[in-house]
Amino acid sequence: MHGLQNNNDWTFLIGQELSRVCISPYEVTLEFHVDVEITIACDFEHLPHASNEFQLNLPKRAASLISLLHSHIVGVTIENNKTLVLTFSNQEMLKIHTNDESRRSFDVWVYGKTTIVV
Repeated sequence: MHGLQNNNDWTFLIGQELSRVCISPYEVTLEFHVDVEITIACDFEHLPHASNEFQLNLPKRAASLISLLHSHIVGVTIENNKTLVLTFSNQEMLKIHTNDESRRSFDVWVYGKTTIVV
């Protein structure tokens, strides 16, 4: 089955401070302050607090993540077993949608371990 499993505990992300956003043509990597990284290779939405504008272009969407720098994750939820929703202390949200395809959607690195969501 593709997507996010209900039994995964994502609460370790709460309190993590985003310290770096790395953008490449096919991936976006979010590096957090304490040994946590999220590499996104799938569709995602960044919902800025003051805007409902949705960018279709990946580099523009990725660049919008800069506003999350130095914000902390204050909430983590799963929508429909397919979307990881991160709520940040600046009241912005990041929704990472899993692929229904055979390629990976995103990686989460924690303390040298990796969780790959397909």
